[in-house]
Amino acid sequence: MKKAFFLLILFLLHQSAKGVEVKIVHSPEIKSEISGIVIIPSKNTPYEFSGYIEEKVKENTKLEVINREIFSDFLKKENIGREKITSKDLIKIYKAFGKIGLIFLNLKELTVSKKDLKGKSPCKEGKIKFAISIFHSRDGIVLKNKTVEFEITVCSKTPLYPETKEVIKALFENSSNEILKTIWPWSEVINLPEPDKTVCKNKEILDNIFKNNFKKAEKTIEKNSICYNKNPSQFYLIKGYIEFFRGNFKKSADFLLKAKNSGKENEKLSTIAERIKQIDKKTVMGLLLVSKNSKKTQFTKPTQQKYYVNQYKNNADILLEKLAELEKLYKSGKISKEEYMEKKYKLIEQF
Repeated sequence: MKKAFFLLILFLLHQSAKGVEVKIVHSPEIKSEISGIVIIPSKNTPYEFSGYIEEKVKENTKLEVINREIFSDFLKKENIGREKITSKDLIKIYKAFGKIGLIFLNLKELTVSKKDLKGKSPCKEGKIKFAISIFHSRDGIVLKNKTVEFEITVCSKTPLYPETKEVIKALFENSSNEILKTIWPWSEVINLPEPDKTVCKNKEILDNIFKNNFKKAEKTIEKNSICYNKNPSQFYLIKGYIEFFRGNFKKSADFLLKAKNSGKENEKLSTIAERIKQIDKKTVMGLLLVSKNSKKTQFTKPTQQKYYVNQYKNNADILLEKLAELEKLYKSGKISKEEYMEKKYKLIEQF
């Protein structure tokens, strides 16, 4: 069985004057390991869209992008895909290309229209909708099915409307990012409003939070309960920090909303809390926190700490276990090659 270990990697790098920037690194949406991808567009999907995604994958990941023409020639040679790709076909693909993700891309809508906004230069609105399905060449299972919809408005700095190709490029850019999230780790930056270090023991508590000394931070809060009773918004804000760096994102969001409602805290807290509430802790691979001196930024060596462990056992894991057991039987001579291949095909079809 494979185990997925999610680590909190705490780096002390840079802290902005407006707040504390935290970069959250997420694991990809698919769990099965892949070394490359091949994009298979539908008949109504332009190659420009497929090509754009391929370039983004090459630029932002370490995955190999299989040439579509080479892959297409292979399918024709092996008589694969005339009606549908079967589990036996996937085994042939796996033997030829290794552990790759087959991304079926189907563009359903792509429109660009003029849009007039009061007080702004001429604009155009673009809409895109497409579906992707990802298959694993070895596991023979669907890793991901999802439909992506995105809208964007592009305005010109001149009296002329922006070119349609500019709008389409912006749509492809954002659409490609959604696909990258599926197959490769991705990150986002959240700017947390910094608690007032002059109030109660906030400075001491923050130092302990950034060192992962949460129990010590909470004891300090308890010892200064009278002060925090007089400053409820700061109490909720500092509690929001503790739960955030513990990985309890929903609790953190609740505390941040209470801080917003009990004082004159950052007006953006509602938006920040809403985003934090949506974070799935199971996908978090690490946090990047930044700290700054008054004069210059000082970089410290990263410290890696075990944060929490999440074990999963999906269909792919179960299949791999059974295939490994079957391979042991074959190598030990307990079953023939014909029996091994027959049982292997049946297992893959089963899953």
